[in-house]
Amino acid sequence: EKYIPKDEHDVTVICKYDEKHSDSLTQVMNLYPGVSFVKEGDFKHDVLRFLTESGDHVAFLTDDIIFKEYVDTAPIVTALTLNSSILTFSLRLGLHISECYALNSKQPVPNGNVYSPNIFVWEWQDSQMDWNYPFSVDGHVFRRDQVFDWFSSLNFYHPNSFEEVIQVCRQRFDIPKICASFVVSRLVNFPVNRVQDTHKNRCGDIDSDTLLGVWDEGKKIDISKYDRFLNLGVHQEMELYFTER
Repeated sequence: EKYIPKDEHDVTVICKYDEKHSDSLTQVMNLYPGVSFVKEGDFKHDVLRFLTESGDHVAFLTDDIIFKEYVDTAPIVTALTLNSSILTFSLRLGLHISECYALNSKQPVPNGNVYSPNIFVWEWQDSQMDWNYPFSVDGHVFRRDQVFDWFSSLNFYHPNSFEEVIQVCRQRFDIPKICASFVVSRLVNFPVNRVQDTHKNRCGDIDSDTLLGVWDEGKKIDISKYDRFLNLGVHQEMELYFTER
């Protein structure tokens, strides 16, 4: 809402929640009438229907993402339309990303080139860690028809299994070798907690009940505190600030 012009994107949210979160989710739905909220049924069916109904380009996002920079969609669309060697345009990577939170390690920024308007391109197969992870569901923009063809034959049942299984597409003989991003990333993942037990991802210790309590007190996360924040990792634990909603 703040960083992408409203006429340049549609948002669909797939929801699965405990009953204690029902009232707060209803309040969020009422705040954003332009967003399509879909209660999860069959997760794979929901995802494929989303792809079928979307525009020419798609991106997935997880619920712990915060946008921090303005997103100009024009160069993204141009890059993916005119250059078939580009696999994806990443909103989470930038030349300042030098730490891999998931592996708790430093990571080298790959060799590449910068083109106008401040777009960095690199060969993902020759890169490491986050720079070698094109099939991310944290703000990587893909061509809709391409990923529908790749993903529709795969088996997945929830968000983590989805991201896990789509990694097999890396082995396709026809996979494009180039990724692109802005020089400065447009979003960051706040890994404050984990709400599933099938994938033991590294995360912080702020549980969802605590966050629900903050919401019920009439507050929300103050995203203005992270405006233009130059994060070192695509995931980064940071202090949470709250404001009246």
